Amino acid sequence: LLYVREHNETIYTALMLRTPTLQGLLQAVEEKYKIPAVKVKSTYKRSKKGILVRLDDNIVRHYSHESTFVIELNQMNDDKDYEIILSELDV
Repeated sequence: LLYVREHNETIYTALMLRTPTLQGLLQAVEEKYKIPAVKVKSTYKRSKKGILVRLDDNIVRHYSHESTFVIELNQMNDDKDYEIILSELDV
């Protein structure tokens, strides 16, 4: 279970990952934000130090239960492809 919110929000949305993998994360985003997983071309994590890292199964697997993030859902082009950036928060 991850908690995410967009920059302009104060309330978090819960993302339940059925499997702790990148595909599990994309499926949870698809369910909550109605963005088809096949349209997500890039997924990143921004660390507390500001470092941008490409997400993979190992990184997703090491998130602790109830971690909190700001989620950015950026549309990349006219084909409505997206990039997702999760920025770690201390709450």
